[in-house]
Amino acid sequence: MKTKREISESWQKVWRKDMQFFYDYLPTKYMANKREWAIRELIWHFKDGGDEKVTSKVASLIAKQIRKQYGDKASQMLFICVPASSEEKNRQRYEHFCEEVSALSGIRNGFTAVKVEGGRLAIHERRDGKHIENTQVITFDTEALQGQKVIIFDDIITNGHTYARFAVALEAQGAEVQSGYFLGRTLMR
Repeated sequence: MKTKREISESWQKVWRKDMQFFYDYLPTKYMANKREWAIRELIWHFKDGGDEKVTSKVASLIAKQIRKQYGDKASQMLFICVPASSEEKNRQRYEHFCEEVSALSGIRNGFTAVKVEGGRLAIHERRDGKHIENTQVITFDTEALQGQKVIIFDDIITNGHTYARFAVALEAQGAEVQSGYFLGRTLMR
């Protein structure tokens, strides 16, 4: 018999905080109309990083919401992205993006407060045996995070586990997560 996974109180706490979704993302296993394809392509191009036009479009969208929601209080907050899967991807996707969001909204750029230092192999045991997987090594600048109000950004949210894990880790460093912003929210039909 399958047992339901216990969700920690700390994860439930961050899930109760403000969460903003900008687009509904339909996975490729589903048929999509023209608009849904356009959203897929926007998100894919953003995730690829390096497309200045897409980065600027998304940064403008996020900055507009930050200004609307927080106004002048944004200047006392930190904007931090859930790290990408490698140091190179993280820099390519988020370094310029964070700079633009900061310049457009007045929020402080938190890109350097979280580092992806590469990966390591990890052995995970599941019902069907042991599996070797690459795992991120993420480090935090505790001094930069201590006592800071933070807005977290991630490109996609599906079940919220990555967001919750990251938000709880930031709060363990002394930050206070205010909101989670997500370019896309995965829909299941």
